[in-house]
This record gives sequence, C-alpha cells and structure tokens, in this order.
Amino acid sequence: METMAADKKKFSDYIRLHTEDGHVISMEGERELLKKAVVDFSLDLDQARGILMHVAEDEDITLESDVNEHVKAYLQQIANRRGGVTHKQFKSAVGMYTRMTGNALEPEDVKKRVKSVMERAKLHPRRSGILLRTRRWYKKI
Repeated sequence: METMAADKKKFSDYIRLHTEDGHVISMEGERELLKKAVVDFSLDLDQARGILMHVAEDEDITLESDVNEHVKAYLQQIANRRGGVTHKQFKSAVGMYTRMTGNALEPEDVKKRVKSVMERAKLHPRRSGILLRTRRWYKKI
C-alpha cells in the first residue's frame, strides 16, 4: 500500500516537473504522461487521469483536452441548425481558446486547433462577406 502512495506522489511530482516550462499540456503530452504512469509508475489509467487532473487544478495547468471540450461545446451551442459557424463566431471561439490557454500559443496555432475541433464536431464554415460570400477565411487556416 505504501508503494502505491509513493508511486502516486512520484507521478504527481513528475507531472509538475514536466510542466515547469509552460502551463499548457497538449493532448500528446497528456497521452505520454498517462502512458508513463501506467508503464513506469504502475498506476491504472483512471488513477493516472485523476492524479493528472488534480495536479493540473492545483498548479493552474491547462489541459488541451479540456479546452477542446469547452470550445467544442461552445461551437455546437452557437452553430446554426445545420452546423454552420460564421467567421465572427469562429473568431469568438479562437478568443476563448486563447484566453483559456493563457496566451501560451501562437494565434495561427490556435486557429488551426479550433478548426480541428470544428472538423471533429462535424461543424462547417458558413459563407461570409459583403459582396462575395465565400468560405475563403476558413480555407486559409
């Protein structure tokens, strides 16, 4: 029992060390941390995920998977009946993503991540523009 508690403590310290340089853990980083917990620290996946969430909350670390879920819910809420998102709504989601990650990512990277969230949620861009209503704004990303 003591070794389990020690493994949990070691894993939480490992997470803290892993995120010293930044306050955002990417989905790939999160996956690697969970894999390390299962293989090296002998924790099961649920325990590892719980510890990761606990440390993230305590240390004010943002998990990209959480941000993606919030942005996905927001986009689904503001999309029209057919799943269309306007350029203005997309910019709003980009702003939300940027604020949630604490300006830790480049603006172009944030746009790509929001676009990928839209695609996984099966949402599509709506045409926008005054004269020529196109989806070029989305294709440029």
